[in-house]
Amino acid sequence: MTRRILAIHTLTLAWLLNIACWLFPVAWIFFDPLAPFGVAIYVGTDDALPYLGALRAPFSRIVIAILVWIIALLGMMLVAFGLFLGPPKHRGVRSWLAVTTLLAFWLGLVVSWRSLADAGQQWRLTRQLDSFETLAEQLRTEWPDRDGQIAGLGPFSAYPAGRPRTLLVIVADLPEDRSPIAVVERSDDGNLRFELAGDEAGAWLEWHPPGSEPASFIGGLQDERDLVDAVPLRDGWYLSRYRTQHAAVEPPPSPQENG
Repeated sequence: MTRRILAIHTLTLAWLLNIACWLFPVAWIFFDPLAPFGVAIYVGTDDALPYLGALRAPFSRIVIAILVWIIALLGMMLVAFGLFLGPPKHRGVRSWLAVTTLLAFWLGLVVSWRSLADAGQQWRLTRQLDSFETLAEQLRTEWPDRDGQIAGLGPFSAYPAGRPRTLLVIVADLPEDRSPIAVVERSDDGNLRFELAGDEAGAWLEWHPPGSEPASFIGGLQDERDLVDAVPLRDGWYLSRYRTQHAAVEPPPSPQENG
């Protein structure tokens, strides 16, 4: 009797562990801006590339995530054991349906973790838009015509000289209410593009007037940016990602050509 009660409690604990272990990565991927890097490194995808500059941060979190996966795997093994050899309570139709549902949740997380991370980033950056709007209003009113410094942005170099369209931030200010900025791009029709730095590196926040929306562009440093995706946030603001096109480098002439 005691062994039966112990088995029931062990299997119940295994169920609770599985549910908790599923909720942990969901919350981690949604709330942590570096989670996509950690997951991409773990599963070995190219999604890690935009986050290579943030290698300093997520190692301990990756270790914790791996431990959670191991605990979840052990819990799932116990649950599977209970389906075949456990007490009758854990071998019924409801238990089989519950296991199927739990497996579907895990598979759904594996397939859609990137979408979950994107939703989390949209939520985080939407909360920062008021601060970005203050800076954008300042830049719309008085766009710099030379190198300088702006509170909330930091010291910057303006390119190209004479009629700058790009502000390359030298040392980004670190305000408490929003992400730091690496580059600001201004187009001829007044669009403002902010390339984010820090934990949100790889993302762009853009403000567009009515009738305009994100598109591929050539920056003030003559770097070609191909639009990957863009999501509208509110009041003319978009969250975008770009792929940088590097100019092809001509190979040096061969000795035969020189001769």
